[in-house]
Amino acid sequence: MNNHTAVIGFPVDHSISPSIHNFWIQEEGLKVGNYQKISLKQEEVKSFFEKCLNENYRGLNVTVPYKEIAFELCHSTSQTATKLRAVNTIIFENNKIIGDNTDPIGFKNSLSNKNKVQYVEDKKVLVLGAGGSARSIIYQLNLMGANIINSNRTEEKSSKIKKDLNISLEFCDIIDLPSILGELDCIINTTSLGIGGKDNDLIDFNLLKDKSYVYDLIYNPKKTKFLINAEKEGHNIQNGLRMLIFQAAASFEIWHGVAPKINDKLIESLE
Repeated sequence: MNNHTAVIGFPVDHSISPSIHNFWIQEEGLKVGNYQKISLKQEEVKSFFEKCLNENYRGLNVTVPYKEIAFELCHSTSQTATKLRAVNTIIFENNKIIGDNTDPIGFKNSLSNKNKVQYVEDKKVLVLGAGGSARSIIYQLNLMGANIINSNRTEEKSSKIKKDLNISLEFCDIIDLPSILGELDCIINTTSLGIGGKDNDLIDFNLLKDKSYVYDLIYNPKKTKFLINAEKEGHNIQNGLRMLIFQAAASFEIWHGVAPKINDKLIESLE
């Protein structure tokens, strides 16, 4: 039986996915190899996939910047991955490379039922950024019935997401954000602003509707200045750790046929 799993990307040293998957492998008592992290150059991805087909690999997670490349290398892809044209989960089966994308369900499951209803479903949600993560979250928000506004450096990127996903999506220029903040129920930051000491000062949280919901996909640091500033103004905050865990759980279940337990012991070990 194929039993090796890993995450690939470049760079991949910072990934905590091995800590998550190896915790579950141990907790579930699975007789499979340890989950590893493997750094690859772009020109190495295709040959590595072919190697995995022949070397007892069950699957891979794919992180930036290879999700779109992985999609092109698959023999078949799930409905979600096909829509997003990006893959974060690879399954090797019957000498085929099968692609899926667990980011949208990871985002959905990372929200509490209260947060889904109170801040997302049929609510006005601003998504900052237009990269792969933004696309996955916009896709899921649309399925959840949110009224979505996207803000990034160019309207062209928003238009492409709108066209590719065939959804209703409003664009707001960054300089015009102050004019809409009072209408929002939720803001989700998918940009890298906040990593490595870069401040994310795109939002004046004082202008935001009282007790709104502010979600930052960054999880290291645990609380970015973006979240600290939101919390100071009385807003509800969440970082991206739960999304990372829940998308990992979906991948784990695809590979091993077991839904792993997400408990305080795991979250505390990661924090």
